[in-house]
Order: sequence, then structure tokens, then C-alpha cells
Amino acid sequence: MLKHKKAIIFCATVLLLFLSACAQSNSVSSQNFPIGGLWEVPVEDNGEANWGYASSIANEQHAGYTLARENLEDNSFQDIISGESNQQGEIQVAIREMVEDEEKPVVAVIGATTNEATMRAASLVNFFNVPMLVPSANGDNLLPSNNIWAFRLSAPGFTYANYMFGSVLTKINLTPISGAVIEPSLKIAILYEQNTFGESAAVATARAAMLQEIEIGVYASFSSETIDPDRMVRIMENMAENNVHLAYLITSDPAAARTLVQIFHSRFFKDAMPILVGQAGGFASAEFLESDEAESVYVVRQELVKDQCPTDIESLYEAQAYAAVYLLDQAVKQVEENQPAKQWYEWQAKQTEIAVFREEIRDALKQIRLKVPCLGMVAFDNTGQNKLLNFELVTVKGEQLSILETEDFLNSVRRRAGQLISQ
Repeated sequence: MLKHKKAIIFCATVLLLFLSACAQSNSVSSQNFPIGGLWEVPVEDNGEANWGYASSIANEQHAGYTLARENLEDNSFQDIISGESNQQGEIQVAIREMVEDEEKPVVAVIGATTNEATMRAASLVNFFNVPMLVPSANGDNLLPSNNIWAFRLSAPGFTYANYMFGSVLTKINLTPISGAVIEPSLKIAILYEQNTFGESAAVATARAAMLQEIEIGVYASFSSETIDPDRMVRIMENMAENNVHLAYLITSDPAAARTLVQIFHSRFFKDAMPILVGQAGGFASAEFLESDEAESVYVVRQELVKDQCPTDIESLYEAQAYAAVYLLDQAVKQVEENQPAKQWYEWQAKQTEIAVFREEIRDALKQIRLKVPCLGMVAFDNTGQNKLLNFELVTVKGEQLSILETEDFLNSVRRRAGQLISQ
């Protein structure tokens, strides 16, 4: 991700989940449950998160997170910042302080924004035995191999590749247009950010494409810190020389996504430019989809079920954060309903009681199979991955975001392949 040399600082946000009391004698008593949050936002000396300087994706996550606490009728939320450790950007210190706080130890964690922080946090919650929900991070291999505490709502990078080159761009689907003089034979370029997460997604994409007998004309990377214009010019020239029909782009950063598209427009005439497909990440952000550059890109993203989502939710990152809060709330309710007479959490409770409560929440998440707002059905496999993932292709025309039917996309690809081959 393009960091602009800005340190990633994570806010340890503590939310209070308030469960309403029932009128019956054995009802669950109202209890407050602190929840830790990790986001890419700077924290001031006074411990306050400065959202004006947060990354655009973190702001989207925070918007969905905040809307969830407003919409869930039987919950009350309050932000409490742990400043010093987050100010230093130390994830280990932040998690430890949230978990071991003597007055208000968290019962669960939600986050983070970046792949790097999510991977470190997922390892740490397994060490400290606290449940964690991962709403949005898109990298592969974020969860440790021995994971039993982290649960991921978002789709790993390789699943997007398997969808695009297993359900959409397949050998069967890529048939020539009826009556075409020249049979289109699809050739693609894979262009990815040069880090662990970009590389793993690119490798998965290449493997999936080759299984469909799709030729890879160009396979290239760019720096995740800054995009070198001269290098990009050479890559574009290579694409033109190899008669590439479709460029598959992978980056976590919205600014990098916009820059890539701008360079394509500067190097190709409209009729000669490859079809551009952006894989989630920066391309799925509001910053990108609301930009002029989005008009010429097809974006593959995790499905956003709009008719099962609050109308105020605009972006996938907002939706995923909203869904994470909702899902955690449902898990906490399940625990309380199973043992209604148990006073699970008190501010002065012993760590042993908190540990048992965390384990109960984890077990509820392991067993949950639920229709979640914005994301549809959610259930987790034994590794903590969401096993009910769905995807969609979206495009922007005239500032309006629309869902693209597979056949419409395929027709665009077939036509472009035929046009470029005949030139």
C-alpha cells in the first residue's frame, strides 16, 4: 500500500455494547462490553483519534462502524482511546493494553485497516486468547496457521482470482463472437503492488488464468511505496507490443489505483487500451469509485447486498465494518441467552472470568451461520475464513455505480479482443 512515508498508527477504540434487559425474572441484565478497534488513524498526544488525517479506507470503516452503533437498538457505544501505545504504532503494545487493562479489558477486537497490521494483530489475539473479527483486509495468509481466535469476513486475494478466472473468464465463456472473422484469443497482463500481499494475489491470478488456458502477455509489479512513471511507461509499451487485451490490476491503495488508471489513459488511445479490471482493495474504496478514473475500470469485489443494508451505507468498506459490529453483537447475545443468570462482565471482574467470556464469544462465532446485513449469509470454517463468499462486478457510468451482468462483461471482453487482434 502506498504509505507516503506516513507511519501507520492504530487507534485502540473501546466500544460499549449494551444489551437490554427483559421483563422476565430470569432475564439477562444489562452489561457493558468493551470492544477494541484497530484502524489506520493517527492518535494525538491527548489520546484522541484524529480522523481528519486517517486513511480514506479507515474513514470508510469508521463510518460503517459508527452507523452500526447507532442502528443497533439494544446497544450503546462509547469510544475510549488508549493513546501512547498507538501513538508509537506498536500493535503488540496496543493489543496487550486492550486485553490486560485492569479496569476495562476488551472482550473482542475488530480490525485492522491494512494487511500488515491485520496479520500482526491476528497473531497476537491468538497469543492473548481474545476473539477478533477481520472486516476488510484483502491479503492472503493473514490468519496464522494455528488460528482459533480470529474470524475473517472479507475475501482473501486468491478468491477474487478464482472467481474471475473460474466463473467469469473461463474457456467455455471465452468463445468467439458469432460470425467473427478473427477468433479472439484472450491475452492478459497482471500488474500488482510489490509486497507480500500483492505478490500472493498475482501468483494466484496467474495460476487461475493458466488453468483457463489464458495467455499471460505481461506479468509486472510496481512499488507499493511510490509508482515510478518511467517503469510504468516501459510496462505499458510491453503491453502494447504483446497485444494485451485485458489488464488485471492489484493494489490495496486507492491513490495508487487512480494513478495506474491515469497512466493507462496517458499511454493508450481509447480504442487501443486494454480492458481494465481492478481487484477489490483500493479499487473497491469510495475514494476510487467516486473518482473520474473509475469510469473506465471494471471492479471485482465482495458482494454488497444493498437491499439488506442500511441506505446510508455507500461503500463495501463501510458495509464490512457495519457487518462486523452486527455479527459480534449477535455472538455476545448468544452467549448471554445461553446463560441468562450469569453476570459475565463487571469492570472489576477477575481476568479468569473475562477469559471464559472471551472463549464463549469465540465459540459462538465458530458456530454462527447467520444472514448479516450488507454481506448476506456468513459462516466460518475451521480456519476462521468466511466460507460463504459471493462476488460481483461493478462499473461506474455517468457517476452511477451499477452491477454488471457476467454476459455483458464477457461481450465487452470478446469485442475488445477481436478489435485489438484485427488492428
